[in-house]
Amino acid sequence: MIGQSAANLKQGSSEAIRRNKQKLLSVHRPKPGFPTEKKIGYYLAGLIDSKSTITTEKIIISLNEKDRSLAYKIRTFFKYGKVLKYEKETIYQLTHPKGLVKMIKVIYGKLQNKSKENDLNVLIKHLEDKENLNFNLKKEKKFNLLNNFYFTGYFDSAGSFSSIIQPKSKLMLKDLIIDKFINSSESSYDLKIYLPIHENQKEFLNTLKKDFQDSKLTELEHEIIVFCLDSLKSVLKCLQYFDHFPLQSKKYIDYVQKRKDYLKIQENFYKKRNSN
Repeated sequence: MIGQSAANLKQGSSEAIRRNKQKLLSVHRPKPGFPTEKKIGYYLAGLIDSKSTITTEKIIISLNEKDRSLAYKIRTFFKYGKVLKYEKETIYQLTHPKGLVKMIKVIYGKLQNKSKENDLNVLIKHLEDKENLNFNLKKEKKFNLLNNFYFTGYFDSAGSFSSIIQPKSKLMLKDLIIDKFINSSESSYDLKIYLPIHENQKEFLNTLKKDFQDSKLTELEHEIIVFCLDSLKSVLKCLQYFDHFPLQSKKYIDYVQKRKDYLKIQENFYKKRNSN
């Protein structure tokens, strides 16, 4: 009985350690890497759902003007297409039938924007008639936002970070226990993550609200809703997600800085806590 109790205690302690680790951001930042062929579909789906175009002749992926290297990585993957500059954007334009067929097979069933999904189905029908093809595609059974690159792709296209490491109040972190520190929706620091979403993507918006709690919504003009993460708990969850599914655009630099900002807050909390 004593041995069993000790084993249970050890197991309970291990579980407590695991839970506490989940509440902390690791000081070790994983090395970034481009999504593998098995994982790139959700990443491209996120990019396309955000700010891209699908017609009966082509697929256009719109990126920030600084993300030319990312556009070339996508072009290298498909072996077809052009990288163009348009005003303040970098454009990856795919028109070759073989390239379009590969793109369709990679992203089919992964788009969450119903309008883009309809446009893709029109393109598929057009290619089947014109090229005498039969895609015979199957849709993904279940979409889990936190287990794939979709959110990374969407964020690379439209998301942004904001960090101000200045206390907004005189609340001392040493007066908080770790659960209250992490779970507090009223952070003592201004760390925010923004993502504009078109209001017709209500299903995606509901998924975001469910998976990233303590979020705020702000309605803008042109039917755009800004999804904002501004609690330590939600920011932590987002940063841990990007640790596993790294950003591919120049926003990766912002993520690295955001991570440093969060670690400063985390370290500051423990210094004050241990000084008591």
